[in-house]
Amino acid sequence: MGSLEDRLNPTKAATMFYTRLAAVDDWQNMPPSHAAHRVQINSNPDHYTRWVDDATAVVDALSGDCSAPGSGEWIVPARGTVTGTFGDCRGSGCSRQHMGTDLADGTCESPIWAASAGTATKGWTDLGGGVVTIDHGNGITTKYYHMKKQNIYVQDGQQVAAGELIAASGNEGTSSAGCHLHFEVIKDGKHVNPETFMASVGAPLPK
Repeated sequence: MGSLEDRLNPTKAATMFYTRLAAVDDWQNMPPSHAAHRVQINSNPDHYTRWVDDATAVVDALSGDCSAPGSGEWIVPARGTVTGTFGDCRGSGCSRQHMGTDLADGTCESPIWAASAGTATKGWTDLGGGVVTIDHGNGITTKYYHMKKQNIYVQDGQQVAAGELIAASGNEGTSSAGCHLHFEVIKDGKHVNPETFMASVGAPLPK
């Protein structure tokens, strides 16, 4: 469907997809993966079914009045549940404090989304592996850790939207908990409890 160059251009690819979708009879009443299959003719009509719940969650989070906290301004940045809490003792003899909240769903390379809009940068630390930092303005910064370098999808200075895919979970750095997202919130230069903060903006982290 279109040239390789056009298919790698988000605007052109989306335009081609929706133009062909509109020509599919009764696509609105089909399962989403089947509707996509009618456009792209995959070998398996259920190929996209595994991503429908994630896509629906992102669309729901970004819909509505974005001036109200929790109606798309902030979203939960990863699948799964809380597996490590803010303030936990870490390291030999409790040598350091856990400065974030861990989220995991039991799989590796699961999606990590921007918790809110802002300016992204990327980096690497021996302790945390791959890291993405997003400056949201108003003194709020979020950080996302433990990814492989190749599983960081943003560039320095990139503007990201709430719910935009920024990375995939990993177990890099000094992590022994398996693949997960270590998620930090920094407010006015100080680390704060991500569970408390996210609850306050209407996007509580699942337990």
